Amino acid sequence: VDIRAGTERLLQWELNSGAYVLVTERAPLGFTPVLGSAELMVSGVFEVVRGAPYEAKYTDLADALNQMKLFLGTNTGYELDRVPCRDEGLVMMLRLLGLEQQAKEASEVSHPFTDVRAWADPYIAYAYANQLTNGTSATEFSSTMLLAPEQYMTFLLRALGYTDSGSTPDFDYRDALNAAVRFGVISQSEADMLGSTPLYRDKMVYISYYGLFAKLKGTDTTLLEDLIRRGAVDRSTADAAIAAVTRTRP
Repeated sequence: VDIRAGTERLLQWELNSGAYVLVTERAPLGFTPVLGSAELMVSGVFEVVRGAPYEAKYTDLADALNQMKLFLGTNTGYELDRVPCRDEGLVMMLRLLGLEQQAKEASEVSHPFTDVRAWADPYIAYAYANQLTNGTSATEFSSTMLLAPEQYMTFLLRALGYTDSGSTPDFDYRDALNAAVRFGVISQSEADMLGSTPLYRDKMVYISYYGLFAKLKGTDTTLLEDLIRRGAVDRSTADAAIAAVTRTRP
């Protein structure tokens, strides 16, 4: 329970400085201080385990996406060792759909959510108006809810033309990693790797980069070729960025 907000925090959330969270013995808590530190107060019999910090592995892929203007990082760099929030995942989806510029320029659209961070407001308004996203309630988008691997893979599969809604959905978002294996977007070993830890921005970069080479549903056209065709990515820039990636995909 987020004491200051007076609300339950299900799944994973980014909390601001000064937040107080109450956790019962039936709800284990894991947390990663990103800026500054966190104080843990324990009452009762608990086991406290300190894990090793996550080390980014895919900086080269982040560089390639950045060169193609598909991944911009933050004012403190790529922050690949941090788990992204829902609003960050949505913005990345709009980039992969080639819709970022339209979202930034769509000044007449709006949304009903009261918890959207200012920088993400135009993106969420555009996505909501075009039925690309919903909130977690009528008035909440849950901007700072942390993304799970299945949630971000759902964004990618939607960008590829697959649907998880309607009377005949292609997949269930809760099984998005396995669906991506079935559709040939990733391998089983990649699905195991992506699901083995929280979705650090490092792994979001991995999904985004290799997702560019996946084919749109029912076509022989890759997502990258479609972005180039629509002018969202420059072909020569993409060729140079891809040539700089020398790793072998598992």
